[in-house]
Amino acid sequence: MNIFLKNKLYRLFTISSAFGNAGRTLFDIAFIIYATSLPNPELAVSIVSIATTLPYIISFILGYFADQTKDKYNRILSTRFYQFLLFSLFAFVCIYGVQWWIFIVLVFVNVVADILGGYNGYLSMSINTRLVRKEQLSEALAFISSINNTISLGGKAVGVFVLGLLSYNYSYFGMLNAALFLIAFLILAKYKNAMKAEIGSFKINNKEKMSVKRFLKDTIENFKILREIKKIYNFVILFLGMNFYSSAMFALLLVILVKNESLLFGNVAYTITLLEIVEVLSTIVGGVYQISFYKNMSLRNNAILEIILFIMYVGNLLILQNKFILVILTIVIGYFAGISNPKLDALILQSVPEEKQTSIYSIFSTIITISVPIGTTVILFFANAISASFALYSLLILLILVLVYSFKVKE
Repeated sequence: MNIFLKNKLYRLFTISSAFGNAGRTLFDIAFIIYATSLPNPELAVSIVSIATTLPYIISFILGYFADQTKDKYNRILSTRFYQFLLFSLFAFVCIYGVQWWIFIVLVFVNVVADILGGYNGYLSMSINTRLVRKEQLSEALAFISSINNTISLGGKAVGVFVLGLLSYNYSYFGMLNAALFLIAFLILAKYKNAMKAEIGSFKINNKEKMSVKRFLKDTIENFKILREIKKIYNFVILFLGMNFYSSAMFALLLVILVKNESLLFGNVAYTITLLEIVEVLSTIVGGVYQISFYKNMSLRNNAILEIILFIMYVGNLLILQNKFILVILTIVIGYFAGISNPKLDALILQSVPEEKQTSIYSIFSTIITISVPIGTTVILFFANAISASFALYSLLILLILVLVYSFKVKE
């Protein structure tokens, strides 16, 4: 919070990003509601689900192109304007109501917006390393994460409310989306000279012409660099295990709640919503107000403490089955994650050559993300083919193995 209040350029850049994220969040909820209004909504929602996975698939490609961009500030300024034009198109086509051909246009808008948004995100990472001091980077990234989580949490509710006020006039709603991106663009444009003077230009070592061959060659080289930087590479297996658990538990919890009324607050829907809101709010608090003992702890010790909390979480589901302990553990885990996750981001950005920052970060992120579909699929298979208890014991064994491994990780 102190960085946001005292560092003017960081504050303006963060506010601009917040307007862009707000526009994106509002579009996401409108996109889903639009899909459910079509004939054959099941097909439309399935298409939405597939379309929204694209950024995860091409994340490392976007990171690579961000590293190959010398004038990152001008490029991010351009993409903000393109996003304004894109959502102006959304507003225009929605004049014709709810139709399948319009939905196809919106799918196109969504895909292009996701590509621009992902590219923007990696450009912003590099820019933030220039706007704040090295020792402030973790705190700065944590605050940005808190802002994004707040927008994600509140934006969906606001989107539904505003869409209702507009009597589901998607054209007017699209104008609001476009206006938010225009504001994001205008902030960056107004302070362009001051920002560029602070940020400077970024060095690009490889001057070869872009090609598939060069991309593959550079990606292999970047992966080798990642492997050579032991203090980062050692965290790959550790966070693979933790991410596998998190994705698996998110899916498994729904199965457990359906079968166990003692864990419910009202019904399953209310309980899931409550836990998600509590977790997001505690993560936001962790990004804004960081207790010094956990903030100053090594990242490895952060991970060890969080794994122990995960074990307690599984233990509660297996033995105590207490819904209040479930909420308390969710709060603590969310708060600690709000502090530790940005520390990992900062560690990666500070440990790799600047000209390869987002390429290597995106490779690391892609490797870790692979565990999400695997964890979900494997644990749900165990829960349905054998039992939920077997799935929980499987996760418990995994956590114990990851905990043992974590003591061997050197930072």
